[in-house]
Amino acid sequence: MRLAVIVDDEGHVRQLAAIIFTRAGFETLCAADASEALSLFDEGADVAVLFTDCDMPGMKGPELATVVRDRWPHVRLMLTSGKPFNHEEMPSGAEFVHKPFRPSTLIPRLKEIADALSQRGGFPEQDCA
Repeated sequence: MRLAVIVDDEGHVRQLAAIIFTRAGFETLCAADASEALSLFDEGADVAVLFTDCDMPGMKGPELATVVRDRWPHVRLMLTSGKPFNHEEMPSGAEFVHKPFRPSTLIPRLKEIADALSQRGGFPEQDCA
């Protein structure tokens, strides 16, 4: 399964990211904040990618990514922001995607990740209402 958890406090950004991930072959689960995202992980979802905004209320994206890396080290980490961001705050192995992100630039990278996960299979759906 190619499952991505998308975390952003702005609903329209979550929906856009879900569409892009779905077009790249991922199923998606969305969360409005870090605690909601961690609940998805704790429920046992077989997540392949975490895509999180850096600047959110409560726990920030880099902190969420660090928690995920420490508890689920197989998960690929992608952080995004449209504001100036200190890349030193990113956990090791994480990728950074500038906002506004575009399908034409994000889909090829996601397809590379999906290809690397191809042995796990999966059918793309989205659940980001």
